[in-house]
Formats: sequence, C-alpha cells, structure tokens
Amino acid sequence: MPEGTYVFTEKKIDYDKFYLIYCAYNSIDNRFSIEYLCAFFGVSKSGYYNWLNNFLHKSESQIKTQKEEEMIMEMFRLTIHKLGHVPGKRTFKSFLERDFNYQISVSTCARIMRKMHITATLPHKDAYKGQATYNHVCATHQNFVNRDFQIAPRTVILTDITYLYYGLKRQLCYLCTFKDAHTCEILGFAVSKTMDVSLIKAAYDNMMKVHKNEFKKDVNVYIHHDCGSQYLSTEFSEILKDNDFIQSVSRRGNSQDNAPMESFFGRLKIAVIDILIRCESYDLACQLITNYLHSYNYEQYQYNLGGLTPTEFYDYCVTGIYSLTYYYGIPACKLNSIKSIIDARERKAQEKREKIKKQLAIRKLEKGNYIDPISIVERDEKIIIKQLNALNEEKCVIEKEIGKYKTILDEIQKAKDFIDLADDKVIFNLTNPINWSYYKELNYVNSMNGLF
Repeated sequence: MPEGTYVFTEKKIDYDKFYLIYCAYNSIDNRFSIEYLCAFFGVSKSGYYNWLNNFLHKSESQIKTQKEEEMIMEMFRLTIHKLGHVPGKRTFKSFLERDFNYQISVSTCARIMRKMHITATLPHKDAYKGQATYNHVCATHQNFVNRDFQIAPRTVILTDITYLYYGLKRQLCYLCTFKDAHTCEILGFAVSKTMDVSLIKAAYDNMMKVHKNEFKKDVNVYIHHDCGSQYLSTEFSEILKDNDFIQSVSRRGNSQDNAPMESFFGRLKIAVIDILIRCESYDLACQLITNYLHSYNYEQYQYNLGGLTPTEFYDYCVTGIYSLTYYYGIPACKLNSIKSIIDARERKAQEKREKIKKQLAIRKLEKGNYIDPISIVERDEKIIIKQLNALNEEKCVIEKEIGKYKTILDEIQKAKDFIDLADDKVIFNLTNPINWSYYKELNYVNSMNGLF
C-alpha cells in the first residue's frame, strides 16, 4: 500500500454520510426530505434514524457531564476558599461529601484537579530523613511509644515546637502544640517570641485546662517529644510526673519517631506561612494561628479519620456515634448533642468512682490494720479446690483420648502385618484408595477422620 494512503472502513463512511444528512436536513434552506437524502447518499433510512438516536443521546450525555464537572469545580473553589490553600484529592473528597453531600471518587477528584490545572500544596521534604544519628542505648531516654501512635484516644500525646515568620521583616515566633496521635486533635498550644520552658508549660496548661478529665487514670498515658533541652528539663519532667504521665523521648536526630507532629507542622505552614507575611503585628499573627488551629480541630475534614474533623472523630471513638446532619430524617439539632452524652457518661463514671472510693474507705476504717486469718485460709482453700477440679476434668478427657489413640495404634500395627503378608494382587488393589474399604484389616482409617 503506498505511503500516505488511509483506509476507511465501511462503518466510518456510513457515519460520515449520516452526519452529512443530519446537517443538510437541519440547514435553513433545506428542500429535501429524509428519504431523498438517504437515497442520494446510498444509506438506509432505518440506519440513519438509529445513528440519530445515538448521536442525540451522546450529545445530551456530554452536556450533562459538562454541567456536572462545572458544579464540581465550583465546589473545589469554595473548598479552597474555606481552607486558604489547595488540598489533596482525598481532602477534596471528604469536603465534598461533608459540606455539599456530594459523593465523588478519589480518581475523579484527581481528574478535575488536572482539568483545573491546580496541584495540592505539599510540605517541604524532611531534610533529616535518612540522616538520623543515635546515642548509645544506655545514655538515652526511653522511647516508650516506638512509633506506635494508634493505641487509643488520649493515650499517646505528641508535642513539639516549630518556628514561624510573620510580617515583611520576617520576624520570628515559636509555636508549641500538644497533639493526640490517635484523633489528630490539637489539645493545647501556645505562641511565644522565645523558645523556652515557659512556652511548653503554657501549651501544657492550656491542654490540661480543657482536657484533663479525658485522660484515664487506669491506663498509661505517654507524652512523647524530641530531645530538645526544654522538654528534657527537670521542671517539665516533674510536671509530667505530678500528673501521672509517662515521658517518652524520640531518638536523637530522628524526626520519624515523631512523624505525625512533623507532618502537622508541615501542613500548618502550607496553610498559613504565606498569610503570616501580611501580619505586621505579633498579636495579629497569634490570632491567625489560633484561628487556624480552631478551624483544624472543628472544621477540617480528614480522609483518614473517616471524613470527620479531629473533634468529631474523638466523639465517635468515645460514643460510637458518627456525626451526621440527619439521623433517619431527624435533624441533629433536635437531638441531644454528642458532647452532652460524653459529659453525662463522665459524670456517671465519676459518681461510680467516688462511691467505690467511699466504700473502700469505710471498709478500711472498720477493719483497721487487722486481717482475718480464717477467712484468708478458707479463700485459699476454695481457690486450690477449684483448680484441682478443673485439672481432674481435663485428666478424664485426656485419659479417654489416650485410650482411643492406643486402640487405633493397635489396629495400625495389625494393618501393617496384613500388608507385609499380602500378595502382589492385593498390593496392586491397594494402590487405589477406593479399594481400601474392601479389606477389614484396614478399617482403622475410618477412626482417623479429623486427625489431619
């Protein structure tokens, strides 16, 4: 075939003829009927109408798709306006589902982002990743968390300090935060112009002021941080001991041991670092940071938290109630708030603890420092008898099993003797498992069902 020659299929030629008929018939100065045009182009009338139905349906579908994409783009613009930066595709998905009640896939979000020519604002690469140094194991503080961040709510609390610049002169301020590793909530924070122990204490006090009752006394709660001198100071360590917290320290130079905290600081800087340049005063910069952290806790939905905000996710972990606008058609505003349920449960638990505490105090006063030796011996006797009875029951079961297996073993020995004395014909028959049932000497196999 000569170069530059194109091959047109018969179907393609018919489609082109159908389109010419459509254009000619719908032109302003048309004087021909469909029958005449179909005959002129050498195609059937039924074939043209089949093509026309598909063509019109496709056009309507394209218009519908275009309108839907324009609607999604507007939702994206509103989400960007709300957050102040371009989030990732999963964050877009969560916001569209929660704010606009619109179901969308992650791949569709990625496609719309490409069509809008926008890319997610990403944090800078961790300069220390892969360059960690370590001290001797006997000369370092204990890392109790060991990157196991998802234990339970209010169990692993991460903390760190980061620096931020504000104003055109790039003035420096420091932010210290305490974050629940499980729910991603910022429990307490403080901003200061100096990076010292007082900054950490202020953030710690703010956390305890609001969330003190949420830390359970019967479980280990870890405060995890890096090797900064402010955190390793005796003053801060004593504060943690006074509140029964366990201090956990990352390895030296290893930011991955506190990865969720580093990740949060990266996202915070994405959102506010460019806006802080417009804040000429320190107070205005503090207000901007405070407003962002409030928005992060109460307004920003996270894909990894089931599309909930950090605060909503904590409520879900405690109550098992997923935050919705409507519950079976009833608006959430007409029902008791989730916060009131948490408070009621905490009050009930506190009353129970106080009641038990009083009962123990009364018993202590009644008994004093004396014990009843008779009651102790009787208690120990009951415990031992109970254990002996359990062991005797197990002994009976084991003896029955031993007898069963000994019987099967005897039958296996007889089967072995039978095979040793069998002729070639019998051996050949036994190569097929079906034939085993014809020899009573081999019936032991039925007793071994379930042992494999």
